[in-house]
Amino acid sequence: MPKILSQEEIDALLKNVGQDDGSSLDVIEGVEKKVTPYDFSHPQLLSKEQERMIENIHENFCRSFSVYLSAQLRLLVEIRQLAIEQFTYSEFVTSLASPTCLYIIDFNKPGGRGLLEMSSKLTIFIVEKLFGGQTTFQDASDEREVTHIEQKVMQRVIDRCLHELSKAWVSENDINMKMGSFESNPDYAQIVSSSEPVVVLSLEVVIHGNKTILNICYPYNWISKVMMAEEFTDQMNEELSEVNSIETESIANTLHKTDTHLSAILGKV
Repeated sequence: MPKILSQEEIDALLKNVGQDDGSSLDVIEGVEKKVTPYDFSHPQLLSKEQERMIENIHENFCRSFSVYLSAQLRLLVEIRQLAIEQFTYSEFVTSLASPTCLYIIDFNKPGGRGLLEMSSKLTIFIVEKLFGGQTTFQDASDEREVTHIEQKVMQRVIDRCLHELSKAWVSENDINMKMGSFESNPDYAQIVSSSEPVVVLSLEVVIHGNKTILNICYPYNWISKVMMAEEFTDQMNEELSEVNSIETESIANTLHKTDTHLSAILGKV
């Protein structure tokens, strides 16, 4: 079973994100070429355009939900995206700590189930602040399960979270998300089979300089159905055509400023 990382180890890994893209320079036929390793056991199922659209959708969600949390907790809360990653569902589940807070999400149009994972420490801190407590996030307890009363209090926050997430997706498709059930043990949260691929969006929640991770897990089958919708394909085509027009204009401007010698050779008959 994979080792569960501590918060200190996670922070150390996050500091190194973006410093090394995993590529290397290899000499091929006397010419240095950039070579990026590819893991065939974990193929990249999403295209760059699809990842960009998912990032844009969740950028709106991060903005609106952070405003809501800041107003409820009377603290400055910042939520930003860290990464979009692709795993099998079993790999994602085994990477989670226990106990944690897992909120199973029910989707419609198309139907499916997703997962919202939030640390117990963040959940307990939110509940205490909603009741007027003076506990700081750093001092909040993170070694116990959330009680049934705390689950009931958090349901209002999660409902608002899923409402904001639905609004972010509505601009692309008529999607509605609702909370299905709650689990504290990752082994009991089964939304798809263990071998199915999932897309995990990792968000960083920052409260007074203290950081924690919030994960949203989408089954790839659900994501692929949404991406096949007409609204998504039209928007991707618009983005591609816009990029192509910008590139065309840039190349034309460069050619106009280029000095070159031109000579014509007449054919012989």
